[in-house]
Amino acid sequence: MIHHYLKTALRGLSRQKGNSFLNIAGLALGLLVSMLMFLWVQDELGYDRFHKNEARIFRLHNLMNEGNGAISNWQGTPAPYANVLREALPEIENVTALGTWSHKLIVDEKSFLEHGAYAFPYIFDVFSFDFLEGDLGNAFSDPNSIVLSEKLAAKFFGINWREEGRTIGQSIALEDGQLLNVTGVFADIPRQSTLNFDYLIPIDNLEKKYPGSLTQWGSFNFDMYFLLSKGADPKKTADKMYQIIKDNTQGGYPEHGMFLQPLKDQYLYSKFENGKPVGGRIDYVQIFFLAALFVLFIACINYMNLTTARSSQRAREVGVRKVVGAPRSKLVSQFITEALLTTFLAGVLALIGAQFLLPYFNTLTGKEILIDFLDPGNLLLFTGFLTVVGVLAGSYPALMMSSFDIIKILKGKLTNKWGAVQLRRLMVIMQFTLSMLLLIGAIVVRGQINYLKSADLGMDKKNVVFFPLSETQREKLDLFKNELSQQPNIEVVTGSDSNPLRINSMTGDPVWEGMTDDQRGIFNIIITDHQFLNILKVPLIAGENFRKEMTVDTTNMAYIINEEAARTMGLESPIGKKLSFWGDEGRIIGVVKDFHFSSLHQPIKPLILRYDPEGGNNLILIRPKDGQTEAALAELQTTFQKISGGETVAYEFLDQLYEKMYKSEETTSDLADLFAVIALIISCLGLLGLSAFLAERRTKEVGIRKVLGASVGNILMLLNKEFGQLLLIAFLTAAPLAWYLLRAWLQKFAYHVDIGWQMILVAGLIMGLTAALTVSFYTLRSALRNPVKALRYE
Repeated sequence: MIHHYLKTALRGLSRQKGNSFLNIAGLALGLLVSMLMFLWVQDELGYDRFHKNEARIFRLHNLMNEGNGAISNWQGTPAPYANVLREALPEIENVTALGTWSHKLIVDEKSFLEHGAYAFPYIFDVFSFDFLEGDLGNAFSDPNSIVLSEKLAAKFFGINWREEGRTIGQSIALEDGQLLNVTGVFADIPRQSTLNFDYLIPIDNLEKKYPGSLTQWGSFNFDMYFLLSKGADPKKTADKMYQIIKDNTQGGYPEHGMFLQPLKDQYLYSKFENGKPVGGRIDYVQIFFLAALFVLFIACINYMNLTTARSSQRAREVGVRKVVGAPRSKLVSQFITEALLTTFLAGVLALIGAQFLLPYFNTLTGKEILIDFLDPGNLLLFTGFLTVVGVLAGSYPALMMSSFDIIKILKGKLTNKWGAVQLRRLMVIMQFTLSMLLLIGAIVVRGQINYLKSADLGMDKKNVVFFPLSETQREKLDLFKNELSQQPNIEVVTGSDSNPLRINSMTGDPVWEGMTDDQRGIFNIIITDHQFLNILKVPLIAGENFRKEMTVDTTNMAYIINEEAARTMGLESPIGKKLSFWGDEGRIIGVVKDFHFSSLHQPIKPLILRYDPEGGNNLILIRPKDGQTEAALAELQTTFQKISGGETVAYEFLDQLYEKMYKSEETTSDLADLFAVIALIISCLGLLGLSAFLAERRTKEVGIRKVLGASVGNILMLLNKEFGQLLLIAFLTAAPLAWYLLRAWLQKFAYHVDIGWQMILVAGLIMGLTAALTVSFYTLRSALRNPVKALRYE
């Protein structure tokens, strides 16, 4: 029986080649896009899932008073928390922490700048990172030890390091001359991990190097992870943690409590408001999952429309089958088989297309997704997916056409009790409504990305070059700045402890003149010199800038604050007011206009600039003279090599860093464009088939109208009128829905574009023009046809 169904279905596809092509092409495009996006969603949801105990691993977050009643989420945690909490709570099975760091590692007189971390013990007990070489039990027992990734082991000691035993016991020098012994090698961390490092140094080494690092209760410098015992309630455990820390702390504590975030949520839920996770990557996962369903649904509607539009041509077939005794269930099976055959043919094309496009898709999204065709599980999943799509697409045509009345069919008086025409119009409206939603979304998202890139940050980020200094290079900070400032093509040089777009320091310590108890808040801190404001061209609105001749006196420090800091402090005239934090006292000498020093997802926060040329020694920024960037970079490279003993400088442009901050939004915009174009193509394929069919059905009517004097314009108006009405309804339906949904997405940015009527109108015009051209492909040919030939038709 199945063989008979397939044979009949193949005959039907070959008999109506044009209709079959449109059906297969529409489904193939829908399956291709949805398949790629479902793979992307699956990849996003797979982060940190490879750990054996991932369901019991949690990261500790501290909720601090940000000021003005707001709550700030601090992902860093003081080191003393680890032992205190582990000893006090039986719910904690294990605990570890990381302090990320970058070191210059020297092997055989060759230096390599690598990214790693200072690690607490038990890191390999909490996380499932494979330990390949060495004794795990003793790997961290010596403070002067280091554990490498297999990538670094191969880089430092050759690709045959394991066979030749060239790692354990080897010495690696840090740039300050300290020697570390290699005590182990771990497997490279999987791509889908939020924790990334290429080496680990015992945390005791940091305490040895910077005494007090592990005993400071007020330094929230470590990412702390807890492995809870089975059955432990993370909410109740966090409440107990907070009470213990509050009762035992020897410094500041999180005023608004703590919470434990599951490791599996760390990647997806990275945005917080008032101490609660409110979104992050999960927003894009949900958006693109729904968009993939939209495109797939559009493709299914396409199939339904094209199939039911030609149902009258198969009425006699249905009537004859019923006369010879075929029950309705057999007819339904026949039409479902045809839909499944069409879907599987489209699925094969989609798989071929996906394999071809996957490298480009991975480049676009920054992924490394692969499709394993030989995996039985993948084949079974894909077969099930195609079966569901085929049944969904073929269900309505099968039920509708199998319900035809035999007597009416044979008398040629077929009427459809299912209201096929009305339902077909509704499906066209739904199809173009979804396409319009995607098109408006693509235009709004692109507009927001362009706004982010061109937004006035309150500072001039263009043509500013920055580069970090290593520990030994920091000792020559003054020499670097003096030498660079004397170069003829460099206009300004400054030093800072933080990148102006990524400020590292925050504190709740500041106390100012006239402060009340309820005004305490969180302030961002930049330590810098007298040229910082000049290089970024940030205007002073009150007071004065730092001066080079100022001395650093811990009892008379100089501070400049931004407007938001002045508002937070409640100071209308802040110049001259006392301000102290970190044990140093001073006065506010200036106020700068607010400028953005983080993503535009966040509003501008309070900022304090602290004058300390020797303290701001992690980073150097230079501004080349106008039109002399290449010459200035050459001077930078020469100067850097001279001072650092031949090393090359790794510099970056500030505006390029700013663009990288919105990489995920840029990817979102590109994918939204792709969705919109594919949805529009699929919808127009269906419209092309429908217009061809309707034009064919009205051939004789067109001929009669032309004989009676109707012009080509009249004929086009007649044939296109119905589609125009359906598109107008789709536009009026999609516009308010798109405005509502996109407005909710834009609210996630502190600064965003407004959804103007121009954006929606542009989407409508694009849709209308594309649809008009599609419909006119056949209707114009019908309108231009010789009426004599038209009247001979049928």
